[in-house]
Amino acid sequence: MENRAARTPWPVVLGIVLACVCLAVLLSWLITSAAHPSVGNATPLGIRASLDVDILDDGVIYYDGAMIGALDARGNLKWNYSAGTNAQYDVSQDGVATWTDTSLSFIQKDTGLTMYSGATTMPVLSATVGSRYAAAMLGEDETSAQLLIYELTGRLIDQVDLSGQIVMDFGFFSNGALLWVMTMDTSGSVPMSIITTYQPGKQTLGSVREIEEVVYRTLFQASQLRAVGTTYMKTYDYAGSEITSERKLVYGWYMEAVEENVSDPLMALVPVAQSDAMAQISDVKLIQSGRERLLRMPFPCDAIFCRDGTLYGFSGSVVMICRAGEARALAYSLPVVADNVIGVTTGNAAIVESAGEMYSIALP
Repeated sequence: MENRAARTPWPVVLGIVLACVCLAVLLSWLITSAAHPSVGNATPLGIRASLDVDILDDGVIYYDGAMIGALDARGNLKWNYSAGTNAQYDVSQDGVATWTDTSLSFIQKDTGLTMYSGATTMPVLSATVGSRYAAAMLGEDETSAQLLIYELTGRLIDQVDLSGQIVMDFGFFSNGALLWVMTMDTSGSVPMSIITTYQPGKQTLGSVREIEEVVYRTLFQASQLRAVGTTYMKTYDYAGSEITSERKLVYGWYMEAVEENVSDPLMALVPVAQSDAMAQISDVKLIQSGRERLLRMPFPCDAIFCRDGTLYGFSGSVVMICRAGEARALAYSLPVVADNVIGVTTGNAAIVESAGEMYSIALP
């Protein structure tokens, strides 16, 4: 007669499986916690992640459909401004510009006080505030625009005709005394990237015309202009003459993050295949002071940022940090899972979205 082994009842088998799963999760959590020290607590900011949120110095700025508000890193309200419906805003190191189709305002970023508010004769497409001047692009679209330059009190001092060109970006540099405009001319057989510098109210300083590649980012440092393109990163003086000895090949890499408003910025480039919005970032090339170093991130990153000579990479419940001179990034556990990361504040706090809410997390 055949001897059959007694079958274990299915409830017992299910219990064993559940116990093994729980044990595996617990061991994974213990290993992760032991391997990665934790950062600070997550402080709720009291605003929904669905709002239009950006970094403002040591806190955030947001628009809720009617008001623009500024919070510190603890969620305390610093100021608010009645912007009206369907408003947009731009925040710079010097101030906040906000606009609707036919209105424009300049706001002090520290106090929320209005420096200027008035109506416009054409729809406002975008605007920005500098330390001495403000600029607004007006028109029906980016191919038939006029760029108006104002004093911060709202007095119009200059106007630049940009019709026939696609306006890519514009801003101020040289302590706010000069203006730059990046456009693209597609009327010829090949697209031409154009970067023009102006002294508001006086004259055009210089112009860079690039037909070898598409330029997608402009950086200013000391008395130089850097144009980052799909093949090279080129350096020019303000008159538009290239300093060929500083040309750098960046083909196959895309500048994903860079320090803003510093004379020697940390630049983070990633492989083009990893720069897509749906891709994750595993490899980073850091460039600063003419030196390059390659990093392999401990975990694939959903977002990376540069601030104060430091690279920050975020991946779910982990933040990776690589400081100046370090050969690798160190991983730290976050107190919440970051579904989206807005950025890193001047006070070294990460502003993240988790489960529909916004949090501030102090970083080491």
